[in-house]
Amino acid sequence: MNINQGGMLLPVYCTRTTWFVMIVEGNGRFEMACRHLGSQSQRRRHHYQKVQGSLSVGDVMI
Repeated sequence: MNINQGGMLLPVYCTRTTWFVMIVEGNGRFEMACRHLGSQSQRRRHHYQKVQGSLSVGDVMI
């Protein structure tokens, strides 16, 4: 996958997929929603927590 400056990766949901991303040039940010970090109410509804961070050369995200 090659993402150019100003590029964006659209939301993907697949419980059986693993992404491995290594930054080799430039920098950027990532955002994702994580159900496992969100709290659950007594009604067993799932809550999602936003996870975000910055990426720069040499960073790896799995």
